Amino acid sequence: RARLAPVMLDMAWGLFEMRMAADPTRDPNAVWSEIAERYLHVAPHPDVSWWAVRGQLVEEPGYMVNYALGAFVTAEVRAKLRAEIGDFDAGNARWYEAVRPLYEPGGERPPRELLRDYLGRNVAPDAFLAEIAALRR
Repeated sequence: RARLAPVMLDMAWGLFEMRMAADPTRDPNAVWSEIAERYLHVAPHPDVSWWAVRGQLVEEPGYMVNYALGAFVTAEVRAKLRAEIGDFDAGNARWYEAVRPLYEPGGERPPRELLRDYLGRNVAPDAFLAEIAALRR
């Protein structure tokens, strides 16, 4: 849970950005309160702009969505590594060779193409959702 808590906050901020982009006329405090209550189980406080603690939400709209998407990519790569080389969190000598295809091309290939080739399919939320489900066990 401790590892995924900041990730869930990034996801919430990404969702906030998407909802505000879809309807910029909405009150951002109300939008954030809805998200925080539903997904983070935080009592709503639409009178407080605590969503604005992330400067990127004000200065660089769309930026936080990258963090949310990064959680999906990270979970996908972790799942693939565990399936192919076993646990790698405590040090696995096969780790570098297993992730080398992601780093070897450098910036020569678009990330979407690189990940599709590495995973054998497009990135999906399934591995991330499985990580969340595992917390309930």
